[in-house]
Amino acid sequence: MKNSRLFSEISRHLTECLLDEPAAVKCFLQAMHGYEAKCPGCGMAVTSSRALESFWALRRVSCRRCNKLFSGFSGTPLQNLKISARKLYLIVFYTGLGLSPKEISDRLDLQVSTVQVWVEKAKEIHLHEGLPSPDASAALEPSSRRGVNV
Repeated sequence: MKNSRLFSEISRHLTECLLDEPAAVKCFLQAMHGYEAKCPGCGMAVTSSRALESFWALRRVSCRRCNKLFSGFSGTPLQNLKISARKLYLIVFYTGLGLSPKEISDRLDLQVSTVQVWVEKAKEIHLHEGLPSPDASAALEPSSRRGVNV
């Protein structure tokens, strides 16, 4: 019982400023794609190191086969993510703790409807089953390049 009160108190103070945005993004990308980057249009694997770097950093990649421009979130439930990946991570975390959408919205300064929408989208990619831990070796470090070919 003592540990659950401590955990509850710690989770009260857990805010998005304590989380690393690139690590949260990597976590979601790994949950959706594993370690494979593919064009959502034709399924062609992303193979060049520059294109992989862009894909994992959520920058645009151009497919050599179908010319589709895409990023790591393209064609996924997170395609139109309008909140930070850190906030989404916390929504999933707090949902796993059993907090209601109202309690989560109060903690993260979001609308209840926004929390409800993202809880449902997280279920689409099975994030309610647990978040993977970001593996630094899974994604290349971002560079300043904006868009590259697969």
